Formats: sequence, C-alpha cells, structure tokens
Amino acid sequence: MHLNTLLCRLVAVWPILVGPLVAHARGVDFGQIDTSSASTSAVLVRVLGDPRAAEPAPVASANYSRWQDGETGSVGVARRWSLIQGPHPLILGTGVGADTFRSRAPGDHEREDRPSLRAQLETYGAVPGGFLYALVQASSFRASAFATARYEPRALPVAFELSRISTRGYRANTGAISVPLGHSRWSLRGGLVRDQNEQHGFFGVSYNGF
Repeated sequence: MHLNTLLCRLVAVWPILVGPLVAHARGVDFGQIDTSSASTSAVLVRVLGDPRAAEPAPVASANYSRWQDGETGSVGVARRWSLIQGPHPLILGTGVGADTFRSRAPGDHEREDRPSLRAQLETYGAVPGGFLYALVQASSFRASAFATARYEPRALPVAFELSRISTRGYRANTGAISVPLGHSRWSLRGGLVRDQNEQHGFFGVSYNGF
C-alpha cells in the first residue's frame, strides 16, 4: 500500500462525501467515511425521535461501500424495542430497506436492486476501564451482515474499534483507532482493512452526535 495513493484517494472523495455531511450535520446523529487505496465506505444515521426518550426511537440509515470488484448501497428504517433495560441495555431493531449492488469486475455486468428486510441488536454501557458499544446487523439483501464493537478507555483520548462486513461476494475485517478533534463531536480515524485478497491502510472521519 502506498501512502501517496491513500492520501490522493481521501482528497478525491472528501468534497463528495464530507460536504453533505457538514452541510446537514445538525440533521445527522452519526456519520462516518473511510477510504483506502482499494475501498471506500460511508454511513449516515438519523434517530427519528428523541434519542433520550425512555423507549428507543426508530432510526433511518444510509450506507455505501465500494471495493475493487463491486459496490453496494442502501437506505432503510428500523423500529427499535428495549429487550433489557438498565446500565447495559439490549435493544432490538427490525425494519425494511431498499438496496442496490453493481459488479465492477471486468466483463461482469451483474446488477441487483431490491427491497430488503433487516434486523439488528445493539448494547452499550460502562465496562472495566471505559465504555463499550456493540452492534450486530443482518439484511436479507445478498445475505449481508455487519458487526462492530467500539471501546473508549477512560484513561486515553482515543477509541478502538473492530468491525466486520459480509455480503455475497465480499467480506472484510477492519481495525481502527479514532482520535477526537478537540472538544467537538468530530474524530479522525485510521487503521487497517483486510478483505479476501489483501490488507490496506485507511483514513477516515466521523461525526457522533449521540
């Protein structure tokens, strides 16, 4: 992996992806963009209600991923319920989405557009030494799944994150470190992405309004 290639890739997608995020930051509760020499991903999340309400509000989300052989995008809405309440809640979400996939492999013109059913589980709370957030999602579109865990140690101004994405024809594992930008809700991210073929470094930016 060449650092110059990575930087050029980040600069190229920055105006396209970060521009709308900045313009609508007040209407977005979470946003994240990562890019490497081989892949790019972006996600936006909006809570459709009061995030501080006793019962979890529905969420709307938009996702996009692009890799060497393909790209996929989706928008969706999920209703959420508290299965377990307290300092470590367990929240179930179910919903529907609209998804698309396009192959980028030479000579392969596969394209798929269809609605999907989706489900998710999330939990969060204080753990020894810091704070943990975990999320697992599954979709009927191309047997897609996503899982992530984020740990924020109290003693350090950073966060550590592990995640995995899987869809028919593509799988990738990501390890990341996030560093907050001062006292704002923005963070810079960096780490490694390992897919079926090789390993790449990546840079990114995230906004967390929760």
